[in-house]
Amino acid sequence: MIPSSALIAGELQKAQKCYQLGDLIGAESHSRTVLRHDPEQTDALQIGAITAYQRSDHGTAIALVNRAIAIQPSKANLYNTRGNIEIRTSDFTSAEASYLCALKLDDKLADAWFNLGTLYYQQARAAESLPLLGKAIQLNPKVANYWNNLGNAYRKLGSTDEALNAYRGAIALDPTQGDAISN
Repeated sequence: MIPSSALIAGELQKAQKCYQLGDLIGAESHSRTVLRHDPEQTDALQIGAITAYQRSDHGTAIALVNRAIAIQPSKANLYNTRGNIEIRTSDFTSAEASYLCALKLDDKLADAWFNLGTLYYQQARAAESLPLLGKAIQLNPKVANYWNNLGNAYRKLGSTDEALNAYRGAIALDPTQGDAISN
């Protein structure tokens, strides 16, 4: 019989691998196995929240990520995940608060800078989004979407040269970056 901790580690690794491969059913199945053995395993709760979110089961997604946050309130990426779910449910005020909380806990979490910057851009707060998107790029310059959204914000502000430079950055990282090409 496999010791519980070895089983949990193996199942969690399988859940993460399935998620990376786009197998949401497998990811969810393996995360449920982990949770049967350890109901407070926050990585499994987060994977469950993300897979529920991607299936548009937002109620389950929020419940799972909130459960993970209650168990491990100092884990910044949980708040980032919650913000993404809140965006999907059009709860923009809560999403902003979640992203800000993530950044308060870990100011090096590039995805939270990107998500907050994108939220501001989408709320017609392009000028406020520029430093946030810039910080995401500073922390992780190899993500084409970061560059693309920076270009979008510059374009919205009428800064054509800066927008083109950002779009070029996106295309250099990902030549199939359709948004940057069309912009």
